[in-house]
Amino acid sequence: MIFASFMRSGSDMVLRERDYIVSESNEYSPFFIICGKNKNIDLQEYLLSRRMITASGRDFDGLEKNCVRAWVPENAEDFLSRLEKRRI
Repeated sequence: MIFASFMRSGSDMVLRERDYIVSESNEYSPFFIICGKNKNIDLQEYLLSRRMITASGRDFDGLEKNCVRAWVPENAEDFLSRLEKRRI
């Protein structure tokens, strides 16, 4: 239960507090979709600057540059610590 464990850790609440939108995913899924509320931000570039590799939403139908497909991290705290505590 990869995604379910990540969400149970409280990660979804932290991401929402930081103005990210987190998609629902299958509890066994190794990835999830995360979007920044600001549609002008290229979220993949921002996360890459934080040393986080993701797939841009531009590569998927129905998503834009403010969304990415992210792999569920082994360590939720490390993942969250790489995100600035600011609104993007």
